[in-house]
Amino acid sequence: MSTMRSHLRLIFSLLLFIFPDATLPSPGTAGAASSCGPFNCGSDNASEIIRYPFWLATKNESDHQAELLPASYCGYSELKLHCKDGWPILPLPEGDYVVTKINYTSRSFSLISTDFFLDWAGSCLRPLRNFTVGSNLSKAPADSTLTFFFNCSDELIDNVIYQEARIPCLSSGSQGSYVFMGDEIPKNFTRGACQEIVAVPAVSPGGPETMNISEIAEELDGILQRGFDLLWAPAAGGDDRCRSCEETQGKCWYGVGGFGERSFACFCGVELHESHCNDGGAAGDTSKST
Repeated sequence: MSTMRSHLRLIFSLLLFIFPDATLPSPGTAGAASSCGPFNCGSDNASEIIRYPFWLATKNESDHQAELLPASYCGYSELKLHCKDGWPILPLPEGDYVVTKINYTSRSFSLISTDFFLDWAGSCLRPLRNFTVGSNLSKAPADSTLTFFFNCSDELIDNVIYQEARIPCLSSGSQGSYVFMGDEIPKNFTRGACQEIVAVPAVSPGGPETMNISEIAEELDGILQRGFDLLWAPAAGGDDRCRSCEETQGKCWYGVGGFGERSFACFCGVELHESHCNDGGAAGDTSKST
């Protein structure tokens, strides 16, 4: 019997792969309610209850790079979280980020790179990669940009003029590393003069205009450890089905198939509907006569 079920699952998965528009089966009410419910990561340090449109993915303990998607989830795909050491983690292409605060009214959340979050001693922190905002996320108004120029030739850069922007712990000999905040970057800082350029979002106390160049370099570790804020777009960033669902006070639910294909439904408090909470019928409800 178990072998037959395995074969049926395989056949169904292959059909979905060949016919991606096929509808995936909907779970029962209990399963949908569970995937749409609030959660936390079970730590005194991060006891905040997290709710829709964030959702919890399962982390594969055998491979820290792999994640196991649940059979269904309720929320926006770009707001997938997993828990690590009691903290909610947002995995992004640039790396993992700890979510420290969520404001559902302003649709904003604060995050800190895991590279900096656990190193509160703050010993010459250095961002390793550029940060680019995804299509359904955007930088908050309070965010500025820290631009780092690493291993620059002092022969090509007037070291005297930009001495205050120099990062002592990342500079040595005839090569210096520099940091600037905001959009004003000196013209002679180029890839020809520096080996690497990295830009990341950051928030400084009182805004970037309150800090001079030397203060940025001196307070660099603290600025990086404060992180930055992002905004999420409503209705899953333009998904018309999700928008229709949310306009009727529903939550956007997705079933996940074996090849990652997704089916959509609208969770309306007690049951799933095909498109929105006013469509008059539950999705996948076989108990009603036709």
